[in-house]
Amino acid sequence: MKRLSLLFKLTAVIFLTFFIGKSSAVAQATVCPTTSSYTYNDYYGPSDAVDFVVANPTDLISMDFTSGFTESCCDEWIITDGAGGTGNVIASGYGSISTTTTYTSTTGTISFYVDADGSVQGSTFNFSVTCSSPATCA
Repeated sequence: MKRLSLLFKLTAVIFLTFFIGKSSAVAQATVCPTTSSYTYNDYYGPSDAVDFVVANPTDLISMDFTSGFTESCCDEWIITDGAGGTGNVIASGYGSISTTTTYTSTTGTISFYVDADGSVQGSTFNFSVTCSSPATCA
């Protein structure tokens, strides 16, 4: 009976450790609204993406940049509609990011990262993230 009890406890600890570990990965996304910045280093990519999510599943989520640029030849900035740089690409480019364009996702998640090589780095990207209800038809 003691072995069964010990086995049960050990199984519970392993399960909880695995479950809590998986839950914390999801909790890394920031809920909007917020302001943030992103500074990238050599060899950054999708695993270095910053994720933002809506609190209300039907809301839209948008990013507005105030500054930021990459090395114009070799480092690409990318905005996607999935966590961790996954999903559909909303926008991408090399060099400066537009400070007059609002980038919007309809999936409830928006992600930003730079796919960088190992040479020159650009500047820090500064941006705000907002949520809004989708437009309704009258």
